[in-house]
Amino acid sequence: MAWTAAGIVAQGDNTCGGPGDPSTLAISPAILIDPATGAATGLASRIGTDCSFEDIADDGTIVCIVVGSAPALRVIAPDGTQTNYSISGLTSRQCIDGGVQLSADASFAAVSISCPTASGIRLVLLDLASGHVVTVTGVSNLAPTLWTPDDILIATDFGGHKTYSVATSGMATLINATYAAQTCINSC
Repeated sequence: MAWTAAGIVAQGDNTCGGPGDPSTLAISPAILIDPATGAATGLASRIGTDCSFEDIADDGTIVCIVVGSAPALRVIAPDGTQTNYSISGLTSRQCIDGGVQLSADASFAAVSISCPTASGIRLVLLDLASGHVVTVTGVSNLAPTLWTPDDILIATDFGGHKTYSVATSGMATLINATYAAQTCINSC
């Protein structure tokens, strides 16, 4: 589930359903719900059937992971323009550990990649205008949590006890050594 000014996106199986109620989204692998009207629009025609939804920015820019023989990060602009970005280590959908987060202005994407496993999980930042990829240094095993309005990424370590701010240059700074940042109180 993603919620932005563009709307609410629901995807995949309803794993929160009751016993024997494994409902799925019948119209598309991901749907955009207008919070004012409740109207649902399938996103398959925008992202493609070969792409797994990850996030949506306030302006409607979507990011998904292309699955198949050539995994990539696909960014779909509000006008429908699609751009695929190759990222070192992104060899399958299973290499994404911690998700992908778009900045609110759709300038950057943060991706935590766990392949190859020998190097642990690394966090990379992708500048969507230039395609330049920056690997966050000094800290490993970070998951993107959210972007601030001024393009500072808030990330949490996978141990769940530390929170970092990450500049678009890739510099991570510890901002809390006791608590992990979170975007919700409860999850399924």
